[in-house]
Amino acid sequence: MQQMADGKPIAFIADVHANLEALKAVISALNILGVKRIINLGDLVGYGPDPIPCIEAARRFSVNIMGNHDWALFDPERHTVTWASASAQRIIFWTAREMKKRTDLLKFVRAFPKSGQAGGMVFTHGCPVANNNRARMNTYVYPDPEKYLPVAMLFDGRLAFVGHTHLPMVGDANGMVMLPAGTRWEMELDPLRRYIINPGSVGQPRDHNPRPSFCILDGNQCSFYRVDYDVRTTMQKILANRVFNPAYAARLRAGR
Repeated sequence: MQQMADGKPIAFIADVHANLEALKAVISALNILGVKRIINLGDLVGYGPDPIPCIEAARRFSVNIMGNHDWALFDPERHTVTWASASAQRIIFWTAREMKKRTDLLKFVRAFPKSGQAGGMVFTHGCPVANNNRARMNTYVYPDPEKYLPVAMLFDGRLAFVGHTHLPMVGDANGMVMLPAGTRWEMELDPLRRYIINPGSVGQPRDHNPRPSFCILDGNQCSFYRVDYDVRTTMQKILANRVFNPAYAARLRAGR
């Protein structure tokens, strides 16, 4: 990961959740913007209907970090995954069965690191300073000064990029804020301050904006983007699969 310090723009995505149409839209936008380097902050699978093609697409990313839904494919105790609802567990088990068709992709995902570092940056799915790998994947960093942010800000580096909440957020020592759900939002990062940045979710946004979210770091400029995608096709795939609770289709349209 040391090549990340060369100053070229980097795109950060998270929580694709097997939503192929959303991922395609984000990759297309990045191609138009000329950004070739993509760091995936975890949860390629879960909730969505297309795990295999989404994992295939991730083979072209620069870095892939393990998320809790990714890890559930290999967790020997996944039949008692208490962090997932019953409907989410059904999707986890279905995804694991689907992935048996592609052992090459299973091997690829299993090699994902639980966290990464490069050029003063830290990459995790959940809290960057949790005391073990499972907690790094499962601990949320929300904009609550009384909870996780004070601990999260103890990470080793200047910038920490996280996912897991499905909310685009930026935090520093003064607190963490959720970003407006517009098309684009930009900020100039102070080189003397430390930040935690969440790019939001590609495949299942939860800020009442159904459009996929991602961010690009270019020097000290951090830009957040939202793009349109064919949400109807993803919804139809979910509704056509009896494993899925139909509510997962409805929440995509509502962005929640």
